Amino acid sequence: MFPKILKKKSVIILAVIILLGVAALAAFDFTPVISINGERASLSEFLKVQSAVRHMDMNENGGALKISDEEVKQRVFGNIIDKVFLDVLIDQIDASLAKKADDLVKQAIEQSPNLQLDTAARKLYGLSAEDFKELVLIPQAKRDLLTERFKDNPEQLNQMWEDLIKTADIKIYYPGYKWEGGEIKRK
Repeated sequence: MFPKILKKKSVIILAVIILLGVAALAAFDFTPVISINGERASLSEFLKVQSAVRHMDMNENGGALKISDEEVKQRVFGNIIDKVFLDVLIDQIDASLAKKADDLVKQAIEQSPNLQLDTAARKLYGLSAEDFKELVLIPQAKRDLLTERFKDNPEQLNQMWEDLIKTADIKIYYPGYKWEGGEIKRK
C-alpha cells in the first residue's frame, strides 16, 4: 500500500509541475510590459528586443556590452513605441504602405539567393529570421516609405510624430519605469 500512495503522489506532483510550467509559459507570452494606445507588447517581445539591443551593442563594441542595463531598457521601450507609432502613422496616411513594406522586405530577401538571413540575424541581433523581419526589417521599410512619402515636407512628418508623442496613452507595466511628459523615465 505504501508504494502505491507514493506513486500517486509522484504523479500528482509531476502533474502540478507540468501545469505550473505551462502557466508560466503562457504568462511569459501574454504578460504585458507596455501599452501604447491600447496596443500591448508582451514580455516575450520585450525580451526579444532587449536581446537584439544587447547583441547589437556587443557587436559594435568588440564583444563587450558598453551601455548600461537602464539604457538597454530605455532603447527597448523606445523601439517598441516607435514600432507602434509607425503603424499609427501609416494607418493615418496610407494603410497600403504596410503591405508595401512587407512586399519590399519579401522581395529583397527573394532577390538575394545567397542571403543566409537566419545566420546573420542570429549573429548580429540574436534573433530568428522571422523575428528579425518583424522587429527590424519591416519597421525599417515602413520608416523608409514614410520618409520617401514626406521627402518634400519632412517637417510635416516630424510634426505628426511629435503630435503622436504628445497625445499617446502609454502605460509601462515594467517595474521601475513610467511614461511622463512624452518620455520614458525611471520611477
